[in-house]
Amino acid sequence: MSSSGDSAGEGRLGVLAAGREVTITLSDSQLEQVVAGISEDAGLSAWLGDDLQPSRELESLLADDRLSHSLLRALLVLVAFPADARGREVTYVASELGISASSIHRYAVTWMAVGMLAQDPISRRYRRRPRGGSAAAAQTPAAGDEC
Repeated sequence: MSSSGDSAGEGRLGVLAAGREVTITLSDSQLEQVVAGISEDAGLSAWLGDDLQPSRELESLLADDRLSHSLLRALLVLVAFPADARGREVTYVASELGISASSIHRYAVTWMAVGMLAQDPISRRYRRRPRGGSAAAAQTPAAGDEC
């Protein structure tokens, strides 16, 4: 699976299906809608407890070889960051999920680029953005919108 931007305002998503590569082109607003819909799904929020321990449902999904484990991990990282102003440090999420801090950081920067995470410039903690957040807004929190 790969993602790239061909021109301003659109992204391409390539997936391998039945041995053939299929490319889907989405506008920025379509991509935001897809990602926002995924992150608000109650199923995703139920994957982790407050202590970031995986649920049985998540463990079952990760054991299924038909599913993309890298995609599940990316979504897992997204829901590991709180939606409230507290935010979490990369090192804390890494230690709780058992994923390297550099991988968590790479996931966080990617989620921030698509507007799903915001980073507090002082504490450097990340948190999920509310629905409709933009990539530009995620990089510089507005007044009163700090993590």
